[in-house]
Amino acid sequence: MKIAVYVASAFSIDGKGENKAGVVFMEELLTTAQKMEIAKQLDFAETAFISESEMADYKLEYFTPKEEVPLCGHATIGAFAILMHLHKIFKDRYTIETKSGVLSITIKDDLIYMEQNKPEFYEVIPPNELIGCFDLEAIKPEHPIQIVSTGLKDILIPIKTETQLRTVNPNFEKIKAISKAYQVVGMHLYAFEGNRIVCRNFAPLYDIQ
Repeated sequence: MKIAVYVASAFSIDGKGENKAGVVFMEELLTTAQKMEIAKQLDFAETAFISESEMADYKLEYFTPKEEVPLCGHATIGAFAILMHLHKIFKDRYTIETKSGVLSITIKDDLIYMEQNKPEFYEVIPPNELIGCFDLEAIKPEHPIQIVSTGLKDILIPIKTETQLRTVNPNFEKIKAISKAYQVVGMHLYAFEGNRIVCRNFAPLYDIQ
């Protein structure tokens, strides 16, 4: 069986910065094992598999090299970027079926906007729970460390500066243990830089590092 696989770089500006994802159009049904193998061979954080849907314009499934996840933002944006590249976009609004629900995609001025579920806020975690994950001196104390989900549960952790965010040295085994204990996908570290929010995501349970 020959399968066409595309690679999209989401969130790049003028060719700089990117979050790569694999994109596969399933013209024939693939087994979970086959999807896993493709994702493993591509070795990106996520690969999106697109197929027909009975409740939306498209069905999207997302696989890391290790497991299936319910939703992935950059892989969704990448999938629609590939659809645009292949001249398969014919309207300004689409719906996608995901394991996090049916979401809408809006196309405006060649930009792709993805709807996300309303955020759900869970428990606030004291900083000492994260001892050993990375240098806790980098954490910004003005904001809570909290589990939040718009489709995937992550621990959101505020960091003082972008420089500290970029130089964080994570202990993946410790992050994996904390993620299991709190039943989350991983840790999402962020810092405010002017009018931007800069992020790093660590999810070693799913081989996302």
